[in-house]
This record gives sequence, structure tokens and C-alpha cells, in this order.
Amino acid sequence: MERAITMSVKISPENAKLVRLLAVLENRNIKDVFDEAISAYVTRQKESLEILARPDWMETIKQNENKFKKGETITHEELKRRLGLAG
Repeated sequence: MERAITMSVKISPENAKLVRLLAVLENRNIKDVFDEAISAYVTRQKESLEILARPDWMETIKQNENKFKKGETITHEELKRRLGLAG
């Protein structure tokens, strides 16, 4: 079992007030509210790191960004038409 780590973090008074209020309204421990927020942040960042770790994906993203800048894209409507989804 992993041990919990104690950290001190400064947050703005406004955010502290809102987190306390939400914890009370949801009848939750403030530690659990922060733990949930941190878990969500880590999950989002982990996905970004996985993408950055794939050079082939990064190359595809760069190529598609260049196509977008050159106007080599189609509209949602055109995509739906090509896929036979326009109705």
C-alpha cells in the first residue's frame, strides 16, 4: 500500500473559499475534493505525455496543422456528405 504524502500548496483565497463551500455542500472531506482534482489533472497530463512520447503521432499532428494552415481541410458538412451522413 502506498503511503500518503503531505504537501503544502498555496491557493488563492477565492479558490479556498469555493473549495470549502463545495466540500460542505457535497458533504465531503476537503482532502477528498483536492485528491479528486489532482487525479483529474494527472490523468489529463498523462494523456498528453503519451502523445508526446509517440514521434509518429507528433509528426501526424504537425502535418495536419500545416494542412489546416494552408486551408487543405473540409467542412463538417462536406465530411458528413462524403460519409453519407448528410440528410
